[in-house]
Amino acid sequence: MINVSNVTSYYKWLFVGLFVVYVPSILPFIPYTIAGLNMTGWSWTVLLLVSIYYWIKNPVNKFPVYYWIPWVLYLAVWLFFDMSYLGIQLTLQYLLPLVVGVVASGFVYNKRIFNLIFKYLLILTAAISFLFVSEFLSLGLRQPHWAATVIFLTVPASLVLGVFYLSKDFKYLILFFAMMLMPVWAMTRMAVVVFLVILVMHFANTKVVMKAVVMVMALFVGLLVVNSAAFQEKTFYKGSGDVSQLTLNYYEDNSQFNTSGRSNFYQYFEKGLRESPILGNGPRSDYAVLESSTGFKEVHNDYLSIIYNYGYFGLAMLMIGLVLTFFSVFRRMSYLRAINDGYGYLVASSVLVLFLGLLMFMYTDNIIKYNIFFMNFFFAMIGIVFAEKSYNEE
Repeated sequence: MINVSNVTSYYKWLFVGLFVVYVPSILPFIPYTIAGLNMTGWSWTVLLLVSIYYWIKNPVNKFPVYYWIPWVLYLAVWLFFDMSYLGIQLTLQYLLPLVVGVVASGFVYNKRIFNLIFKYLLILTAAISFLFVSEFLSLGLRQPHWAATVIFLTVPASLVLGVFYLSKDFKYLILFFAMMLMPVWAMTRMAVVVFLVILVMHFANTKVVMKAVVMVMALFVGLLVVNSAAFQEKTFYKGSGDVSQLTLNYYEDNSQFNTSGRSNFYQYFEKGLRESPILGNGPRSDYAVLESSTGFKEVHNDYLSIIYNYGYFGLAMLMIGLVLTFFSVFRRMSYLRAINDGYGYLVASSVLVLFLGLLMFMYTDNIIKYNIFFMNFFFAMIGIVFAEKSYNEE
């Protein structure tokens, strides 16, 4: 007999763990920082302890954790030789999603559990999206974590789009575009691009005609966004420009393209990158550089951050884990489709396209560190792909 409450209670922790970071915007009398930790810090710390508890309670693992052993060992070795509070914090932030993935893979899922998790996820999405809307309607609620929130929204967006491709129920396509309105309103440019990539590249879309239709749709939406006043004003210093002035390289000398300050960051890291390109400068070395040079805490580029802290060797260990897991999920997706496991296939096809979104967001943000916003859900989905399913009992 499947213990439904035991499975769903863990996911409730993940959902509540994200929502609590928005509580200070709803109840402003609640301090955002408690005992030196902000709500985000408290959230991922508690979720780490909760995940360890569930792991001890149910020590079953079907997650392909062996792909991640080189990355984990490299983090541990660096921390051993360069121990610091910030280093410990960063290491645990990187490791939490793996623990979540292992815990999620140890459960047994049935239709009722899938439906409950999907229901809770949509409720969470609606609540967070309401804060977005309230900001634009001037209802008095302040929306924090704009960049991190739209990154999170790619998770439910990929799932509802997968449901559309599998069921052809257009209300899920409308729901996808409703979620896409959030990054368009906030004009988080990479998030808009990732949403369009999800629309076109979703692995549940296997029909040639449908692929052609959504490609035209994505091109149309993309052109609307690029030509919008909000995009033009945020992207070009002169307030307007054309597609030829856009660039994928945020660090090149481009007097027209507004990179929101990122183009200035690289110069502060050049010395450290030159002195230790292979092994890096140690966990959270980037923080020391930014704080002394700019006053900022994050470089908003996970590739640059990881290379500076852990070197190209560290980045290679992370990429090995991601690439091998991607192909493992791809093979699993083919198997789930062959045995007509619709729920498993939906999650597998959705998580595969999120790999692409992850790699893109890593270039413009700190998505790896934003574990409660994206990585926890992403790795939980991977865990679900490999977990046991039982559809004979409800």
